[in-house]
Amino acid sequence: MSSASHRGGRPQPPQSDADVIWALADSVSDCLLRGERALLYADVTAREYLTAAERLLRAAVAASRPLPPPTLMLVSDWLERYRGAPEHSWVLRQLLLARRVSETAALGRPDLRTG
Repeated sequence: MSSASHRGGRPQPPQSDADVIWALADSVSDCLLRGERALLYADVTAREYLTAAERLLRAAVAASRPLPPPTLMLVSDWLERYRGAPEHSWVLRQLLLARRVSETAALGRPDLRTG
């Protein structure tokens, strides 16, 4: 399914970059230190959304925080907009690590981030 989901038979408009970042931030906000929060606000204000996404995903992975499947799908769909951008591969790597943490937690297995 594309990033424009269908609810009640009506297509939903794609999420804005800022909406995606804030949805991700809601999932990992308690993993961020005060300085990281300040940098996140600076990233969003400067419209550095890929940098913000990488920062948030990195925090989730470092804290072994599983992300809700809808959040993972939202970020994955959103990231496709940036395919070809230099930062795309950095954010994609963090997204894949975050997905691994989430899948590992769902299976009740020890953390497998490094393997």
